[in-house]
Amino acid sequence: MSRLPVTIPKQPLLNPAEDYYRLRREGIGFIEQMGSRFWTDYNTHDPGITILEALCYAITDLAYRTGWEMKDLLAPSKPVANLAKPFPHQAFFTAKEILTVNPVTPADFRRLLIDLAGVRNAWVICKTCACEVAYYASCKKEQLQLSYQKSKPDLTPVAPQGLYETLLELEADPEFGDLNDRKIARAFTIEIGGKLQPYTLELWFPAWELLDQAAYKKFVESTDNPLSITRGKFSRSKFDNNVISDLDLRRSWRNVFYLSFSFLVGGKTIEINNATLRIFGADATAQQLTVATLTEKLKEGGATGFLAQYRRKLQTIATRVEAAKAALHSHRNLDEDYCRVKVVDVEDVAVCADVEVKPDADIERVQAEIWFAIEQYFNPPVRFYT
Repeated sequence: MSRLPVTIPKQPLLNPAEDYYRLRREGIGFIEQMGSRFWTDYNTHDPGITILEALCYAITDLAYRTGWEMKDLLAPSKPVANLAKPFPHQAFFTAKEILTVNPVTPADFRRLLIDLAGVRNAWVICKTCACEVAYYASCKKEQLQLSYQKSKPDLTPVAPQGLYETLLELEADPEFGDLNDRKIARAFTIEIGGKLQPYTLELWFPAWELLDQAAYKKFVESTDNPLSITRGKFSRSKFDNNVISDLDLRRSWRNVFYLSFSFLVGGKTIEINNATLRIFGADATAQQLTVATLTEKLKEGGATGFLAQYRRKLQTIATRVEAAKAALHSHRNLDEDYCRVKVVDVEDVAVCADVEVKPDADIERVQAEIWFAIEQYFNPPVRFYT
């Protein structure tokens, strides 16, 4: 049996609500019956007919849409690339879109931030004083000034209201791991006895943005590649300027070392002092690894080097912080402002415990469960409710 060809009829049978011309004719008929004493012009140039035609078009559009199958009404057949809103043309709205409620309280703004992609937790703190500068008022002169002068005892401190400080805890990144710390870890191998032995260098950078904000900003915004590293001091103490020997490296294998960088960005020398270094590897690796080899790897200025990876990590953090600022300012209330939006500081916590287990216990599983319980206690996740 031959298959019938697919055709489009010239005069399809339409439902009354989908037939624009029928609706227009019936509309004009109602006008003639009800208002012919006052309305006699039914040509297309008449404004009333224009309004009638717009109404007929709206009715046909609604009838056409409601005539779709239910699956087409709920969502399109293929989602779009925008992960934040994968079905932009669906018939239903989310509660966030349809409820006409703007965030008002610090808790509301905290929910706004937590809903952002890349933000794990947030805190919005109402400041009772100025975040960065202090204001003083002279009641006699009715003036405000930024500095206190002993020669003017009538000056009174003024605490502006409506200022907030925002702290963000960011979600982990696939490339850099935890974005809330300043750690860069890289894995290497060394050949020992014809076999490759792995070891890891874990470098923690100091909070040098607190000491030199201009240099910190210049480093984050720079695009120099590779970075020109002029110095890389590798020592055992913060106050020791002498480079350690291979023997000192082996003796202090399990301890912390300190590294300082000097590098060029845009022709200007920038220094990062006393970044802490830890080395993880077998004792056999310690016997073969030399200070020269470590210094060479730590001073690598290419895209895979420690400094370049640290810069990309800071740029990723800055992107997420800017997204949080944009969300806050797009919902900012009158007479309120955010003086500081930053990533929450990391507090190192050490736990010492003696654990007695059963003879048949899975040691690795017990250890993992203990670590998980400690993590949940000190840094619990945000609970979401319907």
